[in-house]
Amino acid sequence: MTESRKMEFKELQRKKAKEIDDILRRYLPAPAGDQAVCMEDMAYSVLGGGKRLRPMLMRETCALFAEDTSVAEPFMAAIEMIHTYSLIHDDIMDDDDERRGRPTIHAKYREMFSTRHAEEAGRDSAGESWKYGASMGILAGDALLTYAFEIMADAAGQESEAALPVRPGQSAEPGAKDAEQTRENAGSSAENAALVEGRMARAAAKIRAMSLIAKKAGVYGMVGGQVIDVQNVGTDMTAEQVKNINELKTSALIEASMMAGAILGGADDASVGNIGRAASMIGQAFQIEDDILDVTGNAADLGKPVGSDDKNDKNTYVRIYGLEECGRMVAELSEEAIRILQSCNFRREPDGFLEELLRSLVNRDR
Repeated sequence: MTESRKMEFKELQRKKAKEIDDILRRYLPAPAGDQAVCMEDMAYSVLGGGKRLRPMLMRETCALFAEDTSVAEPFMAAIEMIHTYSLIHDDIMDDDDERRGRPTIHAKYREMFSTRHAEEAGRDSAGESWKYGASMGILAGDALLTYAFEIMADAAGQESEAALPVRPGQSAEPGAKDAEQTRENAGSSAENAALVEGRMARAAAKIRAMSLIAKKAGVYGMVGGQVIDVQNVGTDMTAEQVKNINELKTSALIEASMMAGAILGGADDASVGNIGRAASMIGQAFQIEDDILDVTGNAADLGKPVGSDDKNDKNTYVRIYGLEECGRMVAELSEEAIRILQSCNFRREPDGFLEELLRSLVNRDR
């Protein structure tokens, strides 16, 4: 890629990330009630910067199969909220004070608690402040995770509601304008039958996407990988075990993002499966590059502490293979992933951005 093309790509990437920020703002809850502080923490964590990789991958994959990608927007917001919740909990487990160049949630509250009780004699303020900070961080993460599924369930429910005819004595839900229109038009014509059938198909796709994201985020995916990771801190793991951890911990959400995008765009099962294989390889390459940057990068560029893996005695690709071999693995995995992706049966002509985005993920300095 030429330097001018690199600059064009980065500018387009920034523009797309800003569009995703706007989507996130639309879906985040407005602070209200006595629990408003938790909603503020949700926004603080989600809107605190970041590459918006997962929602961007979802939208770009959806665009390979559908012209209108707005169907993916609630799911884009949800996947970023799930990713952010995992970062909040990771930072608590690793006791990292900084994320994306700002204090982490638990560090912010720890400092707040310490300042508030600094002059109280005989109080274990250090222990209590850590507990308070960790508690608030855990709750902010929990709120993001559950709210993500509320958003996706609402999207699927509204589509299903819009497709159903009104039963005698039943009225449409308040604000369900599409549902009212569909029901008013419901009749015997083939056109209306096709409309209902289309809505039911979209509702099914949304439910399928939500189910997929749940599996990839939970005990069979990201959470499962984190459990294995935590259990094996300080032990010597085999290369296969480390690969398994990272397929679950990192690749799973990248797979969820791209596969859900394909499903929401109306892709056939074979294409969804191939996209999942490619995404798994990209996730592995991304994690290997992340392990490399934890050794070779700097905190200013990364927006988080470096050397964290070594400090916490984590099993990493670099620890097992060394930097040089890791670099070769990144190149091999990313090229194979792009080859698989190019073999998919897209409904729309790719514009090249997704391929460039995937290459940029595994050739980065942050």
